[in-house]
Amino acid sequence: MHILELKILPHQYSIHKLLPKHELPDLLYRKNSFFSFTSTDDETSLICESSFDIKDSVRDDRWSCIKLVGQLNVEETGIWSRITSACTNCGCAVLTVTTFNTDYFLVKTMQLEKLKSFFLENNFVFVD
Repeated sequence: MHILELKILPHQYSIHKLLPKHELPDLLYRKNSFFSFTSTDDETSLICESSFDIKDSVRDDRWSCIKLVGQLNVEETGIWSRITSACTNCGCAVLTVTTFNTDYFLVKTMQLEKLKSFFLENNFVFVD
């Protein structure tokens, strides 16, 4: 089984439900950090560092973000099954974000150490 390398990003994150037509603050682009913006017919959401002051949003705080290290083949199968199974076994809710090169997932910070221990026991490696 392929060993997956994970990296815990250093900040706390929040998930925001934004008002329609909400403009993203410039500070998201100036800072070298992870953020994800999604807009659909039903809603507009933003995941970003909790320290950012995002006006006019409903927010859910205290999330940690974990990056899958390395470029993944977009057709590779079973990766998310392994991750979501681990989260399920630890009783952790998980939010996923997929980019062209790799994937990220967020879990509640209070469950991070328990999940990290489970990952380490099941052929996952954490890198700095």
